[in-house]
Amino acid sequence: MIFKCVNAKNHFIIDRYFKDANNFSCDYFYPCFNFWPQMSNFCLTEYACGIIISADSSVWGQKVFLHPLGKDDRSVSFLISEVVCFCRSQGIKPVFLNITDDDIKYYRMAGFAVTERRDMADYIYLTSKLESLSGSAYHGKRNHITRFYSNYSYEFQDYEDDDFHAVMSLQNEWGRQKGFDDLEENALELWLKNRKEYGVKVCCLFADDKLIGCTVGGIAANNMAIIIYEKCDYNYDGAFAVINNLFVAKHFTKVKYINRQEDMGIDGLRMNKLSYHPEKIIMKYDVIC
Repeated sequence: MIFKCVNAKNHFIIDRYFKDANNFSCDYFYPCFNFWPQMSNFCLTEYACGIIISADSSVWGQKVFLHPLGKDDRSVSFLISEVVCFCRSQGIKPVFLNITDDDIKYYRMAGFAVTERRDMADYIYLTSKLESLSGSAYHGKRNHITRFYSNYSYEFQDYEDDDFHAVMSLQNEWGRQKGFDDLEENALELWLKNRKEYGVKVCCLFADDKLIGCTVGGIAANNMAIIIYEKCDYNYDGAFAVINNLFVAKHFTKVKYINRQEDMGIDGLRMNKLSYHPEKIIMKYDVIC
């Protein structure tokens, strides 16, 4: 099995297969590869019938795999068997991470050990609902936005290079308060400095001439928007509701679905994601063969 590091020059190979896959996961979106805890060195192996994506995991202490992307069911089954054969030839366990509801059938039929990962489940929303926030379900969100507009003179605009230090300062303060590690900060810096390479949109929210929020997202090959970063200053009531709503309206109205990623098992984050009434929650599973 020949492994090629995933980079800006070859990630289109993943896009080519993900475009037609029945898969709502955020895990195949190239910018997300920079933001996997304890994961590095993402590689792809291409066959005539599909691709296999691997990464080095410090948790497992070995190479692990995403669900292969293939042209059809037979191709996917073949690619899974290739991973199993490779791992056994290397004396390691075949480990597949973040398998979705739609794809877990391949592994259950084979009798592999399956573990549900609710903390890694993706939240999928209808773009039209996040843009309009209409109806009683979003009454609270509209109130937050109204208060913000009443209390502050604000601007919402695309990120410019001159905003870099203010954005990183916001992230550093967030990390100081929440105790996050350097992974998110490093990923954010990469996205800001290489927006075109990663194919992402970045927007900033200002209140009374101060940068108080930043958000990053893009459109995956399957025409689904993915929000990969969103931070605001908690001292500004309604800022999160505002930046969420304006980012969708500015850049993603032409797509049907928006993936706002997982909640990582954090209670407050889960409550917030549920409060936006997802159209579906894509459950994830880890598989050991």
